[in-house]
Amino acid sequence: MFDKVKFSLLKAFNIVFKISTKKKGLSSLKLSNEFELRQKTCWEFKWKIQQGMASSLQYPLTGAVHVDKFMIGGPEEQKRGRSKGDKKLIVVALEISNAGVGRAYA
Repeated sequence: MFDKVKFSLLKAFNIVFKISTKKKGLSSLKLSNEFELRQKTCWEFKWKIQQGMASSLQYPLTGAVHVDKFMIGGPEEQKRGRSKGDKKLIVVALEISNAGVGRAYA
């Protein structure tokens, strides 16, 4: 997915995070404006991300699978616990094999 990316890896990881956490999707035009990249570059990278996310359906986790959820984001003023705001919910599933951790999906 990150092969031959012509922009910084920090931007690439930010784009992956934004696309994977938005419920209703994110247009390539909005990504282009936010990350100051060409719209076609954002469209192609978004397509790569979607292909990578779709391929995970072909390889389901087997055996012992550990699932955990957690929030990313620091403490917020006048917000308690896991309330909404700038925090993001992340769910991780790990496949446990004899050699340790097999595959992981977030």
